[in-house]
Amino acid sequence: MLKKIFAYILVFTLLFASLVFPVNANESEIKIKSDYFYKKLTSTEQIVYDAVLSSTGGIYCKVPGTVEIEFPRGEELVSFTTKDALQEMLHETVIAALTSLISDHPELYWLGNYGFNYVARKNGITYQISSFSLFLFSDVSWEQTEKNYYKVLDAATNITVKGNTTYEKVKSIHDSLCKMISYPSDLSNLTTETTVYGALLPPYSAVCEGYAEAFKLLCSLNGIECVTVFGESAPAKYILGIIQIGKPSYHEWNYVKMDDGKWYGLDLTWDDQGSAGIFYDFFLSGSQTVAESFGEKSFIESHNPTGKLYDNKFSLSYPTLNKTAYIPNIQESAVHGDVNSDGKISVVDAKLILQSVAGLKTLNSAQKSNADVNGDSKISVTDAKWVLQAIAGIKTF
Repeated sequence: MLKKIFAYILVFTLLFASLVFPVNANESEIKIKSDYFYKKLTSTEQIVYDAVLSSTGGIYCKVPGTVEIEFPRGEELVSFTTKDALQEMLHETVIAALTSLISDHPELYWLGNYGFNYVARKNGITYQISSFSLFLFSDVSWEQTEKNYYKVLDAATNITVKGNTTYEKVKSIHDSLCKMISYPSDLSNLTTETTVYGALLPPYSAVCEGYAEAFKLLCSLNGIECVTVFGESAPAKYILGIIQIGKPSYHEWNYVKMDDGKWYGLDLTWDDQGSAGIFYDFFLSGSQTVAESFGEKSFIESHNPTGKLYDNKFSLSYPTLNKTAYIPNIQESAVHGDVNSDGKISVVDAKLILQSVAGLKTLNSAQKSNADVNGDSKISVTDAKWVLQAIAGIKTF
């Protein structure tokens, strides 16, 4: 819905100095393994990423929010032009590191606004930086930020994820979050609703960022490879490819890597239809999968990944989606007869089967698997009859 981060940069330059800052001594244990975007960074960018991550986003520093970073010899930032170019290089390094870090670790949800103070020395025509201080800012006190951080982790770890296969776990996370989170009715004064904190803590209110980042966090905690994807649900329009005439609609969703080694799209926000129930039109979609309940656009047409979180030229590079939707095998599929995947077999499921037979409702791959109750590889009135008989206690399957 909204652009993730609006960064403002505070830069203080100290030139021709030789002072070296010490590395932070207090480091917290990193509990969550997630490094998809980290692996894509340069070695210098990784140094910045590691320093911020090891301080838990600035919480555990000698001075909270002040991350002091050293570049080992051979890793110094070097500019062969001007000190302005050197400063811009540092600016781009920080943005690449923080963009990648918050994408890998949405539990560090407060990261965004920052400034830095660096020490540079001139050597002939070059300027070199061996260390600098990165200043991170939180909307609340650092003491409260620490408390909120552990609230998020506790909330995430207390959500029961059911299933043995990746498919079952992904579906469990999808359904649990859809049932728990509500999309805010008032979008004029958003605060925690744009974060994983808003999604996982009372009153459980979040926009797309919160939905996607909560899903990512739960996947990471359960050993499922997943990334948050930032982009546009309605791309900006241009004349001659140059003059912008329409503003884009910003959006955030997920890609998930399944056991077949391929990546699939998942949009938790759009699958959560509130009182209308949980939909699966955007559940493990392929790039060319059409969401039948939401028009005739393919997933990639309605989800344009830009990878831009900051107003800067840096953008994240995302995995390539498989063209077709993920098809679970029989062992992975949910209980036969539970067509709408609400955890129970009811008259609603029989109705969905009959609507499908009549051509009034198009079922996705998971729903089709659950609707084929008698296992004859087709959906018919017989399947609906079996569901009704199961409800009445006449038949089991």
